[in-house]
Amino acid sequence: MYVRSDGDGRVLNVSIGGEVDFCTLDGLRVPLEGLRIDDGVVVCMDLAELRFVDLPALRVLACFARRAQADGHRVRTLGAGSTLAKVARILGVADDLGLP
Repeated sequence: MYVRSDGDGRVLNVSIGGEVDFCTLDGLRVPLEGLRIDDGVVVCMDLAELRFVDLPALRVLACFARRAQADGHRVRTLGAGSTLAKVARILGVADDLGLP
C-alpha cells in the first residue's frame, strides 16, 4: 500500500493505492496525519488504485477528510469503487469524503 501526495498550490492530490486493512493501518494514518495543507487548497483523494479497504481504514480516510474540512478545505474523492462508495454512504461518511 502507498500514500503519495503532490500539489500545485491550489490542489493537493493524495493518491492511495494497494490494500489497506487493520494490519497496515499505520501506513495510511501516519502519512495522512503528516500532510501539511496550505490555506485555500482543495484536497483531492485519488483512490483509483486502492484495491481493498476495510472499515477501520475507511474511518481513517473519513477522519482525514473531516480534519481538512474543519480547517476550511474542500475535499473530493475520485476513483472510489462502487463498493467503497456504497459502504461510505451506509456509514454516513460519503459527504465527508466528497464522493459524488
